Amino acid sequence: HVDYQGQGDHGIAKNEERYSVAMSPEQTELYQAFWNQLPWLLRWKMQRNFPLTKQEIGNLSSFLAGPRQVGLSTLPFMKGKRDPLKAFQQSPKLQKAMELVEGQMKKDPNFQGAAFSNFIDAGLEPYAAALADRGIPAGIFHGGLSDAQRKQMVADYNSRKLKMFLYGPSGGEGISLKGTKLLQVLD
Repeated sequence: HVDYQGQGDHGIAKNEERYSVAMSPEQTELYQAFWNQLPWLLRWKMQRNFPLTKQEIGNLSSFLAGPRQVGLSTLPFMKGKRDPLKAFQQSPKLQKAMELVEGQMKKDPNFQGAAFSNFIDAGLEPYAAALADRGIPAGIFHGGLSDAQRKQMVADYNSRKLKMFLYGPSGGEGISLKGTKLLQVLD
């Protein structure tokens, strides 16, 4: 027996929006440092849209995790004491995400939202720090939580104790978040 539900809106209105924001000077500096680590021939090919070999594509895929994280925040690359709130303040992308959440909260007192990132350190930790700084209850759902902690976090969200549910790849399937009015994909 296969329980298949076809694609459809299921009576739910959907509005998808994409935003482009420039990186901060700190992010740009780190991004350029990553770019400069690429072998010159690979950089040359990419700048001119030349086809890459399978080996080059494989090497590039693993390499791109660094620049993708920099596009979220500087937190994983901070020297010395890591400061998630400072990383948030250096991230126009996370600031835009926060602006959207605060805008929705002003319109709707029952607002609840969720945000996904593949990168807990670069995306979710700085975002959670900023949410806490603004008094917005939020939790990070990640692979390091026990089953009991995961269940409790979902229960807290569904009972409206949490306004924002931040999750990484471990929360990508099988979670029912009731009343979610905004879903942000940060990567």
